[in-house]
Amino acid sequence: MKRKSLWKDIFREIWRTKARFLSILAIICLGIGFFAGIKATGPDMLDTADYYFKTHQLMDLKVQSNYGLTLENIAALQNAPDVLEVQPGYTADTFLTESGLIAKVFSYNKAYQLNQYQIAAGRLPERSGEIAIDDNRNMSKAYQVGDTITFSNTDAAVDLADSFKTISYKVVGVVKSPQFIESLTRSSSSIGKGTSDAFVVIAEEDFNLPVYTEAYLSFKDTAEEQAYTETYDALVEKHKKAVEQIVHNQPAEQLAVIKAEGQAKLDEAQRKITAVKQKLTDAAAALAVAKAKLDEGSQNNQDGPTSNPQRVQGQADYEVGLATYEAEKQKADQEIAKAEQEIAEGQKKLAELALPKSYVLDRSSNSGYIEFSDNADRLASIATAFPVFFFLIAALVSLTTMTRMVEEQRQQIGTLKALGYSNGEIMLKFLVYGTLASIIAAIVGLAIGFTLFPTIIYNAYGALYNLPSVRTSFYLSYSAISVAVALLCTSMTAIIATRVELRSNASILMRPKSPRSGQRILLERIAFLWKRLSFVQKVTARNLFRYKQRMFMTVIGVAGCTALILTGFGLKDSIGDIAGIQFSEIMKYQAVVAFHEDSPEQLKASYDELIAATPQITGSLKVTQDIMIATKKGVNNQDVVLFVPETTAGMDRFVVLKDRKTDVKQQLTDQGAIVTEKLAKLYNLHAGSTLTVKNNKNESFQIKVAG
Repeated sequence: MKRKSLWKDIFREIWRTKARFLSILAIICLGIGFFAGIKATGPDMLDTADYYFKTHQLMDLKVQSNYGLTLENIAALQNAPDVLEVQPGYTADTFLTESGLIAKVFSYNKAYQLNQYQIAAGRLPERSGEIAIDDNRNMSKAYQVGDTITFSNTDAAVDLADSFKTISYKVVGVVKSPQFIESLTRSSSSIGKGTSDAFVVIAEEDFNLPVYTEAYLSFKDTAEEQAYTETYDALVEKHKKAVEQIVHNQPAEQLAVIKAEGQAKLDEAQRKITAVKQKLTDAAAALAVAKAKLDEGSQNNQDGPTSNPQRVQGQADYEVGLATYEAEKQKADQEIAKAEQEIAEGQKKLAELALPKSYVLDRSSNSGYIEFSDNADRLASIATAFPVFFFLIAALVSLTTMTRMVEEQRQQIGTLKALGYSNGEIMLKFLVYGTLASIIAAIVGLAIGFTLFPTIIYNAYGALYNLPSVRTSFYLSYSAISVAVALLCTSMTAIIATRVELRSNASILMRPKSPRSGQRILLERIAFLWKRLSFVQKVTARNLFRYKQRMFMTVIGVAGCTALILTGFGLKDSIGDIAGIQFSEIMKYQAVVAFHEDSPEQLKASYDELIAATPQITGSLKVTQDIMIATKKGVNNQDVVLFVPETTAGMDRFVVLKDRKTDVKQQLTDQGAIVTEKLAKLYNLHAGSTLTVKNNKNESFQIKVAG
């Protein structure tokens, strides 16, 4: 009966002080929701990406060769250990005439399973002359379903007919690819500025290449592993080494085949030359016979009439034949000379052929793949710091509230103790009060945190990535931590607050609490300052020092909230100032003119004349720029711009190289490259280090760092 009345009193107290109960519940709910939400966002992002990759069967490895991949190469790859599927394909780079965009063209064969496209509008190409375009901002502004796209090339030495059977296509669909999860950036390009603006997809039959340009591989043991995990990365690394061993043994054989095929073409050309020469020899012999017969007829008729019709006709036929022979001989001589020159050049090229270079690439070579993981990891880092403030504030609020609640019910505690209730039974009331608030807050906070926060944060990345809606999950570990911290904030504070009071006996507890004895505070010892304070100010000062616990909790709570607010504004202001500093103090130029690599000298000269004749242009600097990829084992690949000025004289007028902290300028010399501070930090670079970069052909280069 006693216990039943105690529980009634507990729930009566909750209803009577529901505002206090809800305040504890709200602050704990906020802390748990924030903690669980941010902690879950990173894993949810990675799980969403992994589901997208599995749904569209993103490849595990990609094999490329600068000489292409033959059927024999593909067959060798199919013998790799644990290989599940090998999918050959064609790719090429081209300009899109109507828009001037640079596109990476992929072949499509509906029989293949890897790297399946997600259709955003229309359909995939089903026959020759159809094309599906990239669902990114560049293409959506330039083309719609039903438009016509024409391929072109600014390099006159490159014939598009060598790569494509047709150069005009009708847009039949808009698609997304699991190879490109970023919204804007695409792969590198062998033409133009070095990077592609978009990708397009055409039927495999529209390619006119003699060999495949790449092959995609998937493996049996990686099919069920989640992307971005150490297990998956270890398996892919193992398969990568096995595939590299396979392709390492093929270059010599492939080079021999290429040389044999090239020599066969040259031999065929030589046979044609020989045939033409033989034909000319036969024609010359026939003409000589005709000449001999004409001379013999003239000799037999030398005593006859001079106007013999047969002799006249023979002479005319011979002259026509001679003229035809000479014309054909002249033409044949030109063709033979040209063919012999081409054969000589072909022989030289065959002799200069080096061993083919093959490259085995994993998913990290795809645009945005690693960056997406980095963003998820950054969120996880934030989740380890920010929620601490919320939990700390929740603990302070709970401690203050429970302490005040215990002090208010001091006489009731004494009465219960006098009636025979044990300390544990009396403490149970406050434990249940705090624990019930924590449990309800945990349930609500976890529900909100695991669903609302990941969706909001993930949608904020929506403009950066082409991925489906976030997949939310329940995480037992984060839930357990949240509940434990919530109970610690309330139950522990309830125990601390009640134990202090329960040390006294019932008679003391039933009497009003004696006020604390007054003591002189520090300010009172400073006479000239204390005298100038008003009565209210003196009382306030004494209360602050008398109730130090409340003062410190208030200070810490306000300081924590202020720190969070200032952190947000500080991040905003810091990021907002970057662009202004970058393009006013570091990059000082106002415009860039890009040349085509095959621009004739006449156009370059006219450009120089235009620059010199324009008074508004106060200076110009010719540079070479190229997009490279910085690589290092254990570090994510980074796109870097290789900037090579024609001269360093006056370079500070266009680009300033200086230390961010000391403002000391650095001079570019032939002793090595100067790298950015961020790149140096990522790759642990310093003066004398070596940076490895790759071009768009996956060729590696070593660059010495000078500063």
